[in-house]
Amino acid sequence: MANRPLLSLVLLYAAALLACGEGSWSPSRIAAPPCAGKCDSPFAALTSIDGLAVKEVVGYGSRLRFELGLDQPVDHEAPEGARFSHRATLLHRSADAPVVVYLNGYSHSAPWSTAELTGMLDANQLYIEHRFFGSSRPTQIDWSQLTISQAAADVHRFISALKTIYSGPWVSTGVSKGGMASAYHRRFYPDDVDATVVYVAPLYLQAPDDRYLPFFETVGTDDCRQRLADLQRELLRRRTQVLPLIAGWAHTRGYTYDRLGDGPAFEAAIAWLPWYFWQYRTRNDCQWIPGTEASDVDLVAFLTNSWYEGPLSWVADQTIERYDAYHVQRLTQTGHPRLPDTDVRDLMQTDPSVEIDAYLPTGAQGSFDETSMQDVERWFREDARGLIFVYGEDDPYTVGPFPLHAEQTYRFVAPAANHDASIHLLGDEDRKQALGLLGTWLGVPIDQ
Repeated sequence: MANRPLLSLVLLYAAALLACGEGSWSPSRIAAPPCAGKCDSPFAALTSIDGLAVKEVVGYGSRLRFELGLDQPVDHEAPEGARFSHRATLLHRSADAPVVVYLNGYSHSAPWSTAELTGMLDANQLYIEHRFFGSSRPTQIDWSQLTISQAAADVHRFISALKTIYSGPWVSTGVSKGGMASAYHRRFYPDDVDATVVYVAPLYLQAPDDRYLPFFETVGTDDCRQRLADLQRELLRRRTQVLPLIAGWAHTRGYTYDRLGDGPAFEAAIAWLPWYFWQYRTRNDCQWIPGTEASDVDLVAFLTNSWYEGPLSWVADQTIERYDAYHVQRLTQTGHPRLPDTDVRDLMQTDPSVEIDAYLPTGAQGSFDETSMQDVERWFREDARGLIFVYGEDDPYTVGPFPLHAEQTYRFVAPAANHDASIHLLGDEDRKQALGLLGTWLGVPIDQ
């Protein structure tokens, strides 16, 4: 599963700054620092929190901006062991305004991105990088500690720390894998926030999960689906001609395919093509799919067109390494979809849906444990409260949504929308209902 492009890994500004008052950490709860009457600014209040490194970032508009690094245990059940600095960014408006906890399922490629809810609520925003991604890594990674419960505990400690400063309502959110992280967090810490809005997040039950294949038989129009299938087949038939062109493109981008091998990587990219098309393109883009009469150059140009991290980029050594923590998660606990290769299996020399050790970093094991997602599914069906799920009608991830608890959680689907679905893209009645629910849960009026 892909997300927004990761442009670079940014070094965390971490410095022990002047503290105001004293605080203490415990594995799951943070004591409030005695800052009342002494901390007269957000910076002073933040630096009074024990274990939190703070750097104010200037020159970015009207809101105060802070780089944060929270001292986290690698294992929350053994806090005396290894630790790491967990990166987050904070947009400050006021201590009594709502707080949006924006979870990034990957690394902070755009650390000052704002969630839809942040503007909607004129809120503060705490944007948290996921553990073991980007700069939020210990020196030596124990991949067995990359679990949804450990990541949820990371978020809990951030929220507990900043609740000593911010008194307004709290709402969590995330997009795609970040949405998955926000949902997992609510499963383990349901009372940390007053509400959660999850965007385009799937709940996988297997690795791979076969439930997604029928989607590609009905999405869009018959003509568009046939054009995509014909393109896949034509690329495979012309592999001898197009592989040198792909190699030339890869060279200009600095991509290599040693981990999977040139042939398997090429076939995996072809299998991914319909998924990427519907995830990032729209029905109007069907007209640009080249026909079987197109030249080799035009076929490759369409395949290499930049759709965030495109199919050929996704299977390159450099991208696999950059997403190594994601591959550990999907192969061990969170699952992943089966690739839509139904239309081209007879032309393939490998099975791209069979996962191999090439995706895993050194020291990681790839044995999938289905009990974690079964537990999450049960909790959402039986116990979840105060969550809104937003999906796009044409987005493949809509096929495997989180289950709903009757009259306690809600799902809305944006018509003809892809992986960029949002509350603003919902139909009028759905949008009004979603905003009405959110305003009720948070106790604040929201312009509908």
